[in-house]
Amino acid sequence: MKTLPLPRRLPHRYLLALSLPVLLALGACVTAESIPGPDGRDAFLVECSDAEQSWRACYKKAAELCGRDGYFVYDQERGPSSGPGRDSRKKSMFIGCRYTYE
Repeated sequence: MKTLPLPRRLPHRYLLALSLPVLLALGACVTAESIPGPDGRDAFLVECSDAEQSWRACYKKAAELCGRDGYFVYDQERGPSSGPGRDSRKKSMFIGCRYTYE
């Protein structure tokens, strides 16, 4: 009786390289666009879309944009599902950065 050879395993670095695009596609998508705020100062529209993400990704992006002075939220909303059969909801925040005047 002849035995079949075992399939060759790919080295770990190749598995990582092959899985990276999949992980990026499944990851959170957070975008920010600079727009004029209601008070005339620069503001940002931060959009987050991922079924597994809470608002945390949006808050983190807002903190990155505004730095140590922080930010305030003009408005935030959760939109409808982005595609048929998907439970992901688009979240958006309209924020302004706080400024410390010295």
